[in-house]
Amino acid sequence: MSGDLSPSKMRMKLMHDFESFKQIPFPDPPDSDVLNDLWTELVELDGHVAGLVSSFLSGSRVDPNLLAADGKLGLRLNNYVAQSEQEEMQLAKCQAYKAQLDSLVDCLRNSLLG
Repeated sequence: MSGDLSPSKMRMKLMHDFESFKQIPFPDPPDSDVLNDLWTELVELDGHVAGLVSSFLSGSRVDPNLLAADGKLGLRLNNYVAQSEQEEMQLAKCQAYKAQLDSLVDCLRNSLLG
């Protein structure tokens, strides 16, 4: 897909995607200690990705190597076994938010490397 877009169009797509992303509510903190640890990693990743995207959009150079910073969080979220229905809902919200972060990272990567 990035081959179909010029660098300026990729930048505009990233800008649009980032604005849309900022409208997504961040999941509430879970009650479970283990899931809360994963949620805390999601908080850190959220700030990392938002910082990289906003830096790029403001004209700063961004090292593409910094895009691989999720530490296998997605895998750990997918492998986590919820202990209750409420925890399952909290986990699903964290997984969905992580998927949105991944999409934003892909768009940034395309903008950097395209």
